[in-house]
Amino acid sequence: MLRLKIDKPLDTMAKRASRVEQAYLRGLLFDEKLHEKCACCGNLYAASHLFAAHIKKRSHCNTEEKLDPQIVMPMCKFGCDTLYEDGYLSVDINGYFIRLDKVSKKIITPYVEDVLEKLNGRKCSYWNDNTAKYFAWHYNYHSNI
Repeated sequence: MLRLKIDKPLDTMAKRASRVEQAYLRGLLFDEKLHEKCACCGNLYAASHLFAAHIKKRSHCNTEEKLDPQIVMPMCKFGCDTLYEDGYLSVDINGYFIRLDKVSKKIITPYVEDVLEKLNGRKCSYWNDNTAKYFAWHYNYHSNI
């Protein structure tokens, strides 16, 4: 049987930054709800299976944007969050999910192709006048890579 040969403790202590506002944003999205729909696929999930996902990448947000309750939407941990975060999907100026994988020449598997086809053209439940600027940023950022 193959075993790793590591001759030091396997657990270490680390300091890291934390997102102070994230718990507040999550509270605004989910409050005491047991379940909610993913803004992308529309499926109903336990709140613990959803992220308070940033529409615009948090690392590119200024302080005002980080504190805007409209900066997040519920996204499932079963694929939608990753596809959006990695720029396979974005939201167009009319509030519909649109595939960007062909623009950015991303490598996809047959399963991911099927998922993207199902999501392409779906209305984003969190697109509105207040969030449109964040979705526009996401689209521009990922379509120009």
